[in-house]
Amino acid sequence: MITKEQLLKWVDTEISALRYYGYREDREKLTENSNLYEDIQSIGYVKRQMPLTRRCAWTSITANETITSSTKLEDMYEVHTWDRNNIFTPLEIYWIIYPEKRLEVIKLLTKGQYE
Repeated sequence: MITKEQLLKWVDTEISALRYYGYREDREKLTENSNLYEDIQSIGYVKRQMPLTRRCAWTSITANETITSSTKLEDMYEVHTWDRNNIFTPLEIYWIIYPEKRLEVIKLLTKGQYE
C-alpha cells in the first residue's frame, strides 16, 4: 500500500532528478496532455546511458488492475522491476491520479535553478 506522504516524497525526488537529467527545451514544451517520459529526452552527457524512468525514479508502482485516474493509492503497491507494463514511476502515478496538479508539476519541472 502506498501512502500519499510516501508518494509526495518520491515525486519531489523524481522532479529534482528529472530537472537535472531531462533536456531543458523538452521540459519547457510540456503541456497538460504530455506523456512525461516520452516527451522529455535525456540530456545525453552522462557517464552511463539509461532510460530516464530508471535514472530519475526512486521506485516503481503498480496495481492489480489497470491504473487510471480513479485508481486509489491504497490499491497500489511498490515493485522492484524495470518492466513498464502497468508499472509507473511515482511522478507518472501523480500525473495520472491528480490531473488537476499537472500545471503545478510542469511549473516545478521548468522553473529556473534558483527560483
